[in-house]
Amino acid sequence: MGGHDFWSNGIHLNTIEHSENPADESWRNINAMNDLILEIISMNSKLVISALQGNAGAGGVILALAADYIYARDGVVLNPHYKKMGGLFGSEYWTYLLPKRVGDKKAYELTEKCLPISTATAKSIGLLDDVFGQTAVEFVEQIVFRAETIANSLDFQQFISKKMKKKK
Repeated sequence: MGGHDFWSNGIHLNTIEHSENPADESWRNINAMNDLILEIISMNSKLVISALQGNAGAGGVILALAADYIYARDGVVLNPHYKKMGGLFGSEYWTYLLPKRVGDKKAYELTEKCLPISTATAKSIGLLDDVFGQTAVEFVEQIVFRAETIANSLDFQQFISKKMKKKK
């Protein structure tokens, strides 16, 4: 779960910008992010929920897409692209995760038009599983409830089995 204002992949752009070698520092950060995404999408024994309380862009969106369930608070804005970020490059997992969620045509449109999308639009195209909570408090309460419901479900092992079958 990200913070109230934004969901981030953890890359600290100021650290990169002020390092002795920004290109090397950027490359190290991107590889670390890709390693994390690979761990999440390879995990077979747990279900992962991304809970976007705040706006997300570029790698933050892609990190969220690695989860099994992706929820966002109503009113969050998503920018699932890198193209107009001043020559920055991010996770190449977007080429896998974005089309997997929204299809090739929509993934191409999102990454080429570089327009922000609302949570309502994101849900309608399959980028998000659900949108709820007018406030951060409501959102967190719903996330906790949904996570506990899934974890305590008699069907939990079926969720895991279904996840493993999807990956084959």
